[in-house]
Amino acid sequence: MSDTSRSLANSGDFPIFPLGLVAFPGETLPLHIFEPRYRQMMHEIEGTTREFGVVLIARGSEVGGAEQRTSLGTVLALDNIDWMPDGRAIVEAHGTQRIEIKRWLPDDPYPRAQVEQFDDEPTASDPEAQDGLVAEAQFGLLDVWSLAVQLHRLEAIPAVDWLEEPFAASWQVANLAPLGPLDRQRVLQATSTDQRISLITRLMAETRESLQAELDLG
Repeated sequence: MSDTSRSLANSGDFPIFPLGLVAFPGETLPLHIFEPRYRQMMHEIEGTTREFGVVLIARGSEVGGAEQRTSLGTVLALDNIDWMPDGRAIVEAHGTQRIEIKRWLPDDPYPRAQVEQFDDEPTASDPEAQDGLVAEAQFGLLDVWSLAVQLHRLEAIPAVDWLEEPFAASWQVANLAPLGPLDRQRVLQATSTDQRISLITRLMAETRESLQAELDLG
């Protein structure tokens, strides 16, 4: 178990930043911190754990509170923080692991919750079958990129050093796939590597069909 896992298991008071986006493990996010309560959060974690959770706002606004939040999110580890003269902060952080909200605590002075680490369940697929699932997802994403280039929505197909290990590869494809927040939340909630890869493949197939239809219409 990692140090992060131990800190989560022992902490009943974890800082949470509800956002209008979904973060994945392995993803790097830039954030603009301007609301006073989240400025305070950043000041407090900067010199301590350097970790906070993010969850998707299912309904409502990022500013002011009273939003409806999802119960599954991601731990972000603080990589860099630049404080502006007016108190705002420009943050860069990366996703490390998924967390499940077990109980929300009072938003005083910012959202906090009791959380538990959310891990994949054991998979039933043999290694060869998993390799096939990974390749299918990767090829599906490449097809989407190819159509996006033809529709002038992408300048060129990105050069990617594709990962092979299924768990890591599933998150790599998830991070690269053009998905909206609700679909990203579905991917985040997948309970196994196989389920996550298969879901991404289906979503890329739907995106490919939509893009191909646009291309056919001229």
